[in-house]
Amino acid sequence: MMKLHHNARMLLERYLGRVREAFGSRDETRAAHDVDPDEIVEDIRRHVFDTLDAHAEPISVTRLQQVLDELGNPAEWAGATEKGRLRAGEAPLATNARRDDWHLAYVSLTLLLLAFALPPFLWVLAFGAFLTARASARAATASSEADRASQAYLRNPALILVYVPLMMGLLLWPAIALRFGADFIVDHPSFATRFGIEVAWLAERIATIRLSTFDPSTSLDNAVRNGHWLVFPVGCWLVVLALIVRLAPRRAAALFRPFMERTRPLAWTLFFCGALLATSAVALVLLKHCLQHGTSVV
Repeated sequence: MMKLHHNARMLLERYLGRVREAFGSRDETRAAHDVDPDEIVEDIRRHVFDTLDAHAEPISVTRLQQVLDELGNPAEWAGATEKGRLRAGEAPLATNARRDDWHLAYVSLTLLLLAFALPPFLWVLAFGAFLTARASARAATASSEADRASQAYLRNPALILVYVPLMMGLLLWPAIALRFGADFIVDHPSFATRFGIEVAWLAERIATIRLSTFDPSTSLDNAVRNGHWLVFPVGCWLVVLALIVRLAPRRAAALFRPFMERTRPLAWTLFFCGALLATSAVALVLLKHCLQHGTSVV
């Protein structure tokens, strides 16, 4: 739950009370236009929290007032309902707009099934299913919690199909780049002499980690002996990624919508995992150095 200053929380509750009063006192209009006041209140509360998610907590009264001013006067929305305009989607958070996210969710699942049924068009249809699922997730921000949970079964398969490899590449690209770079340096000795003996020595050890032609007798041993050279840059990158997520939460959330509604726990998780990997790799290098030095002395 987002933290608000006491006065800001009172301001929000007063505003939501005005919304409930504006719509709740119009039973005939609500029945005619299928408008649920409680549902509108929850939509507005969620919209306010999503808008303020990128700002430092606790939220001040001034910042909250700016968001409420953008939403406008609830009495004007009720007036639009009386004139029949709420059904057309002219109110800021019209609930009838959720029909679009249901349609997009069904289209996304249909395209994904067609992608596997028509292998020649697999990637085109899968990408279309992904884009449609993203559009459905964006349109669902004004839907109720129950609707969003039901739509998740329709659109999440297409999203996961793209998000999982994207996330793996985003987290592990330093190790992948170093691994291919080591092969290139080993295969081209001229580059090794240009960068120095230390770089060539490091590239030779990283190049011993081969997972494509995995041999338990050698590959696993090389991974244990030299894996820390790949673990350390990945750990450092996770720390940097945590800072990026913390400083730009809205862009990070938009990249993996709707699975990253709360970016602060993710930022702390990335920071902890990155620091743990980096310190473990450094500790292993120091331990190996101490053991080798002690053996040479003996």
